[in-house]
Amino acid sequence: MVEAIPSWKYFIFGGESTNFNEGQTRTFGSYVNTSCYLDIATMKWSNIHPENTECPAPREYAACTYDSNTSRLIVFGGWNNGWMADLWTLNVSKIVGPAYAITEIFPALS
Repeated sequence: MVEAIPSWKYFIFGGESTNFNEGQTRTFGSYVNTSCYLDIATMKWSNIHPENTECPAPREYAACTYDSNTSRLIVFGGWNNGWMADLWTLNVSKIVGPAYAITEIFPALS
């Protein structure tokens, strides 16, 4: 969970994707390397499209944290048929906004 302007964001990276049909045996899906976030004010999910074309390999169980000094999401390791020990960063400054914002002026200017 990241404090952002105008509302908090919840970031996720990777995981496993498949279709589960009710009443049928669960099967394993495929690992994904997508990033997305949930805007807490609107409760809407949005995909992140990195400017850099190089992306981490698909995985699940990766550790993820946020560095507020550089506005970067940091992703470490994860599982893809073996434990990974790599480190990736994703600049999310355009999503979280500046560390400050002017939301109101009082008295209002005319």
